[in-house]
Amino acid sequence: MKKVVSFILAATLVLLPCFFAFAAQPAGVETNAESYVAPQRSHVKGQDLLDKIVRGLVKAVAVLIPGGPNFVSKDDMPTEGFMEGMADPAFSSAQGATWSAGFDTRSLITAPDDIIGKCYVGGTMSVMSKKYATAIEDDLTVHTLALSDGVNGTVVFVVLDCFGVSSPTVREIRSELADFSAENGIAAINVSALHQHSAVDTMGLNGDLVGAVFVNPWKNLFGLRADNGQNAEYMENLVAQSVASVKAAVGSMTEGALYYGTADATKYLYDKRQPFVNDPNFNRFRFVPSDGGKETWLVTSSIHCVGNGAAGTVITADYPYYAEQTVNAAGANCMFIMGAQQSNTLERNADTVVGYTDDMDRLDSLKGFGYSIGSALTAIDNDVPVAPHLAAKYATVTVELDNPILLLAGKTGLITNYVYREGTKRFIESEIGYMELGNDLAFAFFPGELAPELAFGGCLGAEYSWSGTDWEYPSMQDIVNERDANRTLLPFSLSNDQLGYIVPDNNYIAFLAEESGSTEFVSVSRHAASVMIEAFEDLIGGIGA
Repeated sequence: MKKVVSFILAATLVLLPCFFAFAAQPAGVETNAESYVAPQRSHVKGQDLLDKIVRGLVKAVAVLIPGGPNFVSKDDMPTEGFMEGMADPAFSSAQGATWSAGFDTRSLITAPDDIIGKCYVGGTMSVMSKKYATAIEDDLTVHTLALSDGVNGTVVFVVLDCFGVSSPTVREIRSELADFSAENGIAAINVSALHQHSAVDTMGLNGDLVGAVFVNPWKNLFGLRADNGQNAEYMENLVAQSVASVKAAVGSMTEGALYYGTADATKYLYDKRQPFVNDPNFNRFRFVPSDGGKETWLVTSSIHCVGNGAAGTVITADYPYYAEQTVNAAGANCMFIMGAQQSNTLERNADTVVGYTDDMDRLDSLKGFGYSIGSALTAIDNDVPVAPHLAAKYATVTVELDNPILLLAGKTGLITNYVYREGTKRFIESEIGYMELGNDLAFAFFPGELAPELAFGGCLGAEYSWSGTDWEYPSMQDIVNERDANRTLLPFSLSNDQLGYIVPDNNYIAFLAEESGSTEFVSVSRHAASVMIEAFEDLIGGIGA
């Protein structure tokens, strides 16, 4: 029996890298409704049956493995580090408000010798060898923006160069800043990942596969710490640098004006999965200090940071690093936050890559891609002022961990989120958020890679969806407009946790089907979207109620 269990466990986890690698590669699709393809029902039934069988086998193995210290009872779920945001009155326009902001950035790499040969690289797992970093092309950093309207409190945005950041790390950063937040009127600290597939593994998912399969279950059994892809020293420094960066950004806050502008991003987007719904813009928020100091730009992008592939061992910060260089050369600070970017990758050609040639390598092309985006950002000339109004509110959301592959990964120490059990089901607690900026903008914070159609509308109906049923929920934009018809929604994905892809329930595809593109393979739940949309609706509906 032990041999059978070991074989199934090893075979399951060995398959994991294949799907991650597939997910990272651009696939040729047209971004228009005419290219939608309805799935064949006979194909769906066959794939769903195979899916059910494989999931059953994986679950049977997973339940035999004892959970580690992050598998706890519901009563023992940690509560420290959650921030509710502002009180309801803050959502009303305030008299005498004025913008102030502060910025900081600092390195997460203390020395190359601390990384090379010691830290795993995120993006995909390696079966044949440990995927340690072999070289460092770019610095990895933390960027922090502190923003306040002078009345309702301060909202902080912490953005990390990393593959993903899980709730325990987010909560640790906030807990370290609890006293500082109380003393300085900080209502919210958002911690986001830029999701580089070539950065240090900060989630733990990309560690030693053999050790996870054959050693960690025994460590769990005897109450020992299971090893994963996280390097303890790197994570300790990441938390310390993030805490220091928040303090520095808040300490440097100065009054000024805020502007919003856009640049066309459609030619940079490569959408891999129907429906082909996307934010067509780079969205730039430009803070101009009244004292004549350096401007700070916050940019949202919906393009995956996978320019150097997902299977390499060279550390890069991907295209945002090079876009930032271009903006810095123009005299401004710059930081990115990922938008709804479920299946959006890079469209590299002569029109999107500076110095493009057919034979240029990945690294050079991602640099040129970043330079091109930087030039597009510096050319924005449609700025409009943003009125000084800032309000944000957050809520916890509980999602069933019904993906047995991720349950197995959690049991073997590769996932660090806390998991609790009720009956035969297991659950992960995460969080969502809502923010208003000015008179006509709204933001949603989601703990994973959000399908754009959930934000903007256009989910597949019964004719084209995998399940053959309709999506019965409003878009997040519609939910926002129920509260305020004038607000345009911009989603921030990969914020305050990383629970994988969030896709509409009715188009949750069998994960071995070609149409999935591995999306469902790394989705925590087939019902994550409906649960989070309901929670988002409750969060907004409760404001002022």
